Amino acid sequence: MLKYYRQGLTETWIEQLYKQNGILTPQDLSIKNLTRIFSVFLLPTFGPTRSTEQDGIRVILMTEGLNKSEFKKRFFHELCHMLRHEGDQFMMPHTWREFLEMDAKRFTSLAMMPFFMMKKLEPYDWHPVRLATIFRVSYEYACERLTYIRNRIEANYLVEQEAKKILSQKQNVHSYY
Repeated sequence: MLKYYRQGLTETWIEQLYKQNGILTPQDLSIKNLTRIFSVFLLPTFGPTRSTEQDGIRVILMTEGLNKSEFKKRFFHELCHMLRHEGDQFMMPHTWREFLEMDAKRFTSLAMMPFFMMKKLEPYDWHPVRLATIFRVSYEYACERLTYIRNRIEANYLVEQEAKKILSQKQNVHSYY
């Protein structure tokens, strides 16, 4: 059934970015490794999590006291802003900021458990508990990611079946002439 999964543009972009930077396994997704690869300084703050880039120096300020799961989500969210977005969000129109936030949420949900890494796993690893352990994410997130993948597979399967049905009907019509 995995053959029916089709990556979207963001997921394809993430796969290319990761492969270009040697990020090929779940172990490569550690925050320590990603900060090294993308030249990001990670600093604690008592304020809200945010990122900034000044004169080529990238900094993510992470709120103190977050649990591991929330820390990782916020890190990937801010990493997206650094890798995919330019400019000061506070100087942008509200609708554009909303778009960038949506993009960062999409990136986060896809980048923490990339499909190209998941499809290399054994079938018995496709259980939320195993995936959570392998990718070092929360059980809830692993469930959400599996649901997302299942929904895309089902949608693509149904589209393909409908297309086959339509083609079959067209061939039957042409056979009468």
